[in-house]
Amino acid sequence: MKRPAIRSLLAVGILCLFLSTDSAFATLLDLVPVEAQFVMQLNMPKVVGMDVTQKLLDQFGAGTAESQKAMQEFIQKTGLDPKKNLKTVVVFLTALTDSESGHPIPGLLFHGDFDTGRIIEMVKADPEMAAQVSLEKVGGFDALKGKKVDTGLSVFLDKNTILLGTPAIVDTVIKVKAGKGKGVMTHAPFAKVVKQASPEVALWGGVVVSPQWTKEAQADPVNANFAAVKAVLFTLAYDKNFSFELAGEVEKKEQTAQVKDALKNTIDAMAAWSQDVPAISQAFKAAKIDGGDTTAKLTLAMDKAAFEDMIKKVQAQAAPTAAPKK
Repeated sequence: MKRPAIRSLLAVGILCLFLSTDSAFATLLDLVPVEAQFVMQLNMPKVVGMDVTQKLLDQFGAGTAESQKAMQEFIQKTGLDPKKNLKTVVVFLTALTDSESGHPIPGLLFHGDFDTGRIIEMVKADPEMAAQVSLEKVGGFDALKGKKVDTGLSVFLDKNTILLGTPAIVDTVIKVKAGKGKGVMTHAPFAKVVKQASPEVALWGGVVVSPQWTKEAQADPVNANFAAVKAVLFTLAYDKNFSFELAGEVEKKEQTAQVKDALKNTIDAMAAWSQDVPAISQAFKAAKIDGGDTTAKLTLAMDKAAFEDMIKKVQAQAAPTAAPKK
């Protein structure tokens, strides 16, 4: 890898990779604007420790000598080791979309115990880094901005919190932090269902159900019972065991049974649809449906070895068969 490429990697690293602490769960969620329609939190030690993550990193060349050299240079300059220290990342999407692609624009929050002064001094002292990013003040906060590529802003909200996003997203989050805007945790159904997520899971995602989705569900006889759902939570754990949970939050207790019935019908349909792949069909049949007064929850869980065995069987069955020899 040439020196300019290494410098570019370091610049991107400064904008995207930072340390975090275990208290990030509440701290970061409180900064997500109420306009968020989707929120996902990653427990990075859990995610990085997953076998599938390591395989993906290897496929993208993260294990090559060049990549390792670039990462070591990043660590030496910043004192940060993202692979070891990055613990929590929150990604959220609002109704804001890219003007060209039309895709939702993400906002990212990082929480940590890093030395922002060291990062700023590094940028000032390195001519090539200084040529790629500029130091600015945004809403009274220190920020880094790419000069040559519009990668958004990296804003130091405080000693432990970093926000990465477009100017519009940054402005919205700063208003929430200043108490001039509402956060997503003021949405009662979303807050209630999200608080059920264990901090030990590899990742969880929360959805604020839109009025348009509710309207479409009501008009569909198959999904009509799902129309009562106001917020959704899904969690994924993959260490000693594999576990996937899907929970829907409603406003009235009498609606919970309706959503549970809808979940059961969906799982039964999935089991029947996948009957040609017995391993998957059996997993669906073993699913559990329970929950609380206003929560309907679906759980798919199995021993890690059994889950990996199922994946192997599915891959083997999906692999193309060799043509018979003539």
